Parts: sequence; C-alpha cells; structure tokens
Amino acid sequence: MTTNSTRTVAADQPPGGLALPAALRQQLDAFRATLWTIKAIEAVCGAVCGVLVAWLALFCLDRITDTSTAGRWGLVLAAIAACGLVPVAFHRWIWGTRGLDRLARLSARRFPSLGEQLLGIVELVRSQGEQQRSRVLCEAAIAQVATAAARHDLREAVPQPRHRLWIALAAVPLLLALVFGGIVPAAAANAWQRFLTPWRLVERFTFARIDRLPPTLVVPHGEATELAVGLGADSAWRPGRAIARIGTTPPLTASRDGDHYTLSLPPQVSAAPLRLAVGDARQEVTLEPTFRPEITTLAARVQLPDYLGIPTPRMKELRGGGLAVVKGSRVGVTATASRELATATIDGREIEPTAATIAAPDVLVEAPIDLTLAWRDRHGLTGGKPLTVSLVARDDDAPTITVDGLGVKGVLLDSETIRFTLQARDDFGVKQVGLEWIGSGEGGDRGETVLATGGPEGDSLDAAGTFSPATLGIAPQTLEVRAYVEDYLPGRERIRSAPTTFVVMNASDHALWINDQISRWRQQAAEVRDREM
Repeated sequence: MTTNSTRTVAADQPPGGLALPAALRQQLDAFRATLWTIKAIEAVCGAVCGVLVAWLALFCLDRITDTSTAGRWGLVLAAIAACGLVPVAFHRWIWGTRGLDRLARLSARRFPSLGEQLLGIVELVRSQGEQQRSRVLCEAAIAQVATAAARHDLREAVPQPRHRLWIALAAVPLLLALVFGGIVPAAAANAWQRFLTPWRLVERFTFARIDRLPPTLVVPHGEATELAVGLGADSAWRPGRAIARIGTTPPLTASRDGDHYTLSLPPQVSAAPLRLAVGDARQEVTLEPTFRPEITTLAARVQLPDYLGIPTPRMKELRGGGLAVVKGSRVGVTATASRELATATIDGREIEPTAATIAAPDVLVEAPIDLTLAWRDRHGLTGGKPLTVSLVARDDDAPTITVDGLGVKGVLLDSETIRFTLQARDDFGVKQVGLEWIGSGEGGDRGETVLATGGPEGDSLDAAGTFSPATLGIAPQTLEVRAYVEDYLPGRERIRSAPTTFVVMNASDHALWINDQISRWRQQAAEVRDREM
C-alpha cells in the first residue's frame, strides 16, 4: 500500500521540482490506506450482510411455505444489489482517491483550514510557474503546512467511518447462518441451493416429509372419498395432524395414525384446488372429479367340447352377467371398460389389461363357476363394485325328431312305397337321421337305413324319405317302423319317433285281406240295414 501511494505522490510532482516532505507523504499515505481499508470493510460487510439476510429470509420463508420462483428471484436480485456496493465503493473511495488533491479535499471535511492548505501546496508542487517565481517562498509554504499537518492525525478525516457498525451488522446474520448450518445442515444446504439457483425447480427441505401427491388428483365424481397422506421414512418431524382446505370451504383435519393421515373429502362435482399442510410441509393439488370406469361390453369366447367337432370358438354376449354353456366347454371372458385401465384382477389374481380390455384366461366349465372381476383405471379410480360373471354348465340336450307321412296305413303291400318327411333339431349339430324297423316274432326282420347326414355346425336337418318293403328286402310280416336321429355326444342312444306298425303282405295275402275286409263291410252294412228297417 505504501509503495503504491509513494508512486502516486511521485506522479503528482514534476521531475526536478519541489516535493512534499517525507513526513507529510507518510501522513497522506496513512490517510489513504486507512480510507481504503475502512471503505473496503464497509462495502464487503454490506455485501455479506445483504447476501446473508436474503438467504435467511428465504430460509425462514421456506419453513412457512414453498417460496415461489418469483420470490426467490426477488431475494437473489436484492443480494446482487447488495453486492453492487463493492464496485461502487471501489470506484468512489479507491479509484477516485488516487490523487493527492482528492485526499486534501477529503481532509478538508474534518479539518477545513488544513485541508485548504494541503490542497494549496499540492497545487504548488504541480505548478512550475509558481516555483520559478519564488522557489524559496514555495518551500517555506510547504514546510509551514507540513508542520501544521504534523499536529493532526489525518486518519481522523475519513468521512463517516461506519465499518464497526457494518461488521456488527454482517456478524449477526453470519452467526445465524452458522448456527442454522450447524443445527440443521440439510435445511441450510437446501436453502443455499434454492437461493443460488432460483431458475431451477429445487424441492424445498421440510422437517416434516410427506409422500408427494400428483399435481392433479382424480376423485370419484359426486362421491365422498378418502385421501391417504403418508409420512416419508426420512421425516424428522411427525406432526400429530394434517390440515387440508378445498377452495374456500372450512378446513379438513385428520389425526396421524402410524405414518398416515386419512382425510375424508366431501363429494366433488367440479375441479377445485386442495391445499395440504402437514407440519411445515405444504402441497397444493387440483381435485379433478371423474366418473368411475364402467364395463361397457361383456363377451365370452366359447370353445365347444372336442366331440362336437367345431374348432372355431363362438363369441357370446353376456347379458346380466351370466352364461350357460355345454358341459366341457372352455370359456374365456372379455370385458371392455369405458376408458384405459391400469390394473385388473380376476378372483384376486392380478392380470395385465390391454388398453381398456380385460381378457380372462380360459376356464374349463364342468360345474358352475363364478368369476369376480375388479379393475382400476390409469387415474387410480376403481369400478363402482366388482363384476361377477356366472358360468353355468349344462348338459348337451338330446335331439328331437318329427315325422310326417309315415303313420298313414296299417296294412302295406310289399311292393307299395310310402313317402314321408322328417325334421330333426339339436342344440349342437345333427349327426344323422334314418329309419329302422323290427319284425314281430323271433324270426322277424331287423334293419335300418340312413336317410341324411348333417354336420357339427348344423343344428337342424330336414329330410324326405321313402319306405318300400320290397325294395328293402323285407318279407311279409308285421313291422314296427321308427325314424331316428343321432347327435355328436358320445354314448348317447338314438332318439326315436313314435313307432308305426305295418302289416306287410304279398299280393295273394293282400287280396285275401281285401276280400275279408269287403265281407266284413257287407256284414256290417246288412246289420245296419236290419236295424234301420
């Protein structure tokens, strides 16, 4: 400092001219050094005080609420303004006091007479003209002023020295910052991070740590619901209750139960803000009432038993949540919700939904089965209540058969042909229909013929048939004739129509029978005539 000041003094006097006495130069150097030191301390302490006060303000505000980004920027700008004291002080008190004339003017504020004299001799040292007129007088004036200056302590001329006050002002927030940093280092470090980077979304530190809720909380539309708020495992403070306020309604409170608070929310029909406070933890979320996801379509994929020979599954709509299927079928239930789902369960087993569709694994239906479906959408809403799908196993019904035209005659000439039609029905395919006959007595003929064949996909079969004993090789005798139908159920006996009894005769027997019938008719006619007479 002294070397620089000496160079400055030397720069103020011309080469070969008068110079200030060494004692006076030392006084001025000491005055400049004291001035620079005091003003530098004031500027630095002011900047430190401003920065620490702004940080303390943020630290305290964060204990009450989550200071907004705008508020953090405001505190940072205030700290920057406080730091601006340093360059201002440097320019005013250090850069601006390099010359001896400036030092003389500053000393004149404290010592007016001496300051004017110092300014005068500084001008004499600089002025070659005055020195050439009377160098002796100039030296005498300089010596006189130097003697007068020796009786004063120029360091007392420092204008408004407040460095002790600023040291004290800086020491208080510095001490508080050190205390907070020692007691709650995590909170202090978090405050510094939020303070130094106001443009970043740094989560504020809270002594009460809660599990963060999503920004938008979906709740059931028009239904009272419960909101569970959990304390974090690293929470240093475990408040006894949580407080929430929805819009302008009265606050809701919930006592702590273990590590959770359960708030009972009233029914909501429109979006509203919810402000949550747990100790010093704060969060604001938006309640978004939404209707629960509902099942819009319910269908079943039915794979029929193998014996039916139908490889392609059948799709059935489930109305009323129930479906009856033939025993031995494999059924896969598919439910489609009103919107995309996140999770689903079937009888308590979790399955992965595809978008809005729940596809249950196929089940073998040998006895009645109830499937309970539950679901949750991507908003966290569940269905109003679980859906129960009832699958009932029923037996494969026996087919039915109707014959028209087979039971007209009781006596049949062996060469005669009877034409008839039949209709067969079954719930799962008619295999075949035919005609069978049994002769009376031990030696009677037995036989059958297939009239038509169906298929697994055909649940009805209509056929036209003929019955001619001669063509079928049936000898004259009494026959019992039936139509029959078969389905695909293994081991099921044929379903037969009501029997028709025919007396099959050859031509001679038929002629005798005709004569006998005519005789009987004549006898009956005579008896009728006699009664009438």
